[in-house]
Amino acid sequence: MKITTIVKILDKLGFEINPATEEKQDAIIAKLQEVANNTDELELKADQINLNTDELENKLDTLEDDKATATKQDEIISAIQNQTSGKITDRFSLNEIYEDGGKTYFCYSDKDADWYIKQIDENDNFWHATKVNNPTYTHYLDARNNLSSLLFAPFYDAF
Repeated sequence: MKITTIVKILDKLGFEINPATEEKQDAIIAKLQEVANNTDELELKADQINLNTDELENKLDTLEDDKATATKQDEIISAIQNQTSGKITDRFSLNEIYEDGGKTYFCYSDKDADWYIKQIDENDNFWHATKVNNPTYTHYLDARNNLSSLLFAPFYDAF
């Protein structure tokens, strides 16, 4: 019930109401309603800010997770591309074994046509040829088709 209604009822019942007090009460009530409205508006804005903050935090977490995942994927890909377990042949796939003039050749290549050829000579010595010690042969087939021209060396000179 409004204060003005209460004042009218009290006036009819014979109670004397000071008009100045009534005006002050109305002004106070109006200010209180304004404060209540402003408070509701501020609470609504605070709720919106909290929602926006939560949304931003979630997006930031997602971005950090994506960055960590992308970095981890790069590390895994790099590790797979460069993996070895102590044997050079782990990187390569054996394509063929070729015998010629008492020598045996083990011909390897990888997915990029990089190559490695191991030679076992008549005395059972192991020799190695790669692009490192044969830079003019950049592709597996070039090396394979020119076995007699390749420079075979100890392992440490071929890698």
